Amino acid sequence: MAKESIAKQVSALLDTDYYTKRALLMGIANASAVAQMIRREHMPRASFVAIKAAVIRYVDAQEEYEASPDLRKLLEKTKTSIRSGVSVIHVSPRYKYLLKLAAIYDKASEFAVINSNNAITVMVDDELADEVLKLVGKANVLSAEHDSSIVSLTSPAKIETTLGFVAFVTDLLSRHGINIREYYSCYTDTIFVLSKQDAIRAYELLESFG
Repeated sequence: MAKESIAKQVSALLDTDYYTKRALLMGIANASAVAQMIRREHMPRASFVAIKAAVIRYVDAQEEYEASPDLRKLLEKTKTSIRSGVSVIHVSPRYKYLLKLAAIYDKASEFAVINSNNAITVMVDDELADEVLKLVGKANVLSAEHDSSIVSLTSPAKIETTLGFVAFVTDLLSRHGINIREYYSCYTDTIFVLSKQDAIRAYELLESFG
């Protein structure tokens, strides 16, 4: 049996097997287990190695899953932008003088403050990071990372009522080996903080839906 024939059969089987396809794309099922199942139930005479290779190629060829018509439309209308040279500074949650950072806000092209139980996260232009650190004080800084990049998604207002947008995007990035360092959203903007290398890949990947 030719490899191409095996690939076509595997593709046809997975296209119609919703739950197996979903498990593969979510990373819950591995290629070996799925190949064993396909060989046992559908293709007993085929090579296990060839079936597994076909499963892997099938997964690699998939760009999305479970994207409803509303989600697809939203993705098509979402604009993607990328910015480099961003510092991420984690400050002790006990720090009580955030108003001191107002002067930074007036000068920054990139500035965000997110407060949680365990830390206050400040994202700011690299060139202003030292000013932030000086204002906050070394004793209050938990960590500081420079030269990060931001990939921003700006969507129509319908994002607030469209199910699965963030889940789809984060899963897409994860399946392509892209690590999300920080994430936050504000109204119609969805922002991911990534390494410089991952940001370029993420931008190109997300732009393909436009």
